[in-house]
Amino acid sequence: MSEPVRADLARLRYFIASAFESVGMPAADARTVASLMAEADLQGSDGHGVIRLPQYVKRIRAGGVNLHPEIQVIGDLANFSHQTGHPLPGVSPVAMQQGRHAAANILGMLDGRKPQRFWYWDKGSMATIGKNKAVADLHWLHFSGLPAWIIWAFVHILFLVGFRNRLVVLFQWAWAYVTFNKGARLITRNFQSEMRPPK
Repeated sequence: MSEPVRADLARLRYFIASAFESVGMPAADARTVASLMAEADLQGSDGHGVIRLPQYVKRIRAGGVNLHPEIQVIGDLANFSHQTGHPLPGVSPVAMQQGRHAAANILGMLDGRKPQRFWYWDKGSMATIGKNKAVADLHWLHFSGLPAWIIWAFVHILFLVGFRNRLVVLFQWAWAYVTFNKGARLITRNFQSEMRPPK
């Protein structure tokens, strides 16, 4: 196995930017992409680092990549390290904020304005694992159990589109809660009948 190659960060960024400029990418865009790719390597992301440079250059040469800066990438396609330096999670609040921002940028570019940089507003995170079992981290407040589950349900109903949808989901959830109706049915093996190897 060969020894890993270590490169100075500034030289690495220069090398990546030069490769992109050589295939027609504007210098400012090439420097931005080079910084993002080098940062991805520093964070250990193998999905968007220097190792991808040859295939990116090949795709640009083949005309498979549009070099215009008005392209907006959002959601799961974007590996975006926001103001904390960590990639954003693949959850709906991130995608909703990115979608609104991309729409505002596109409308602004149609009016001749420059696109603005995305800034993520982290409102906290919530998760549920079942009836009355949830966690809510709202930065300044932390909940678990029933209070977190009620907050989780309220927030999810609040973000549904339309009053009728909210009302229908509220009644469906209330009925499932009262009747102990499980929403998901899982098909699992019968682990009791399996033969276990001797210890």
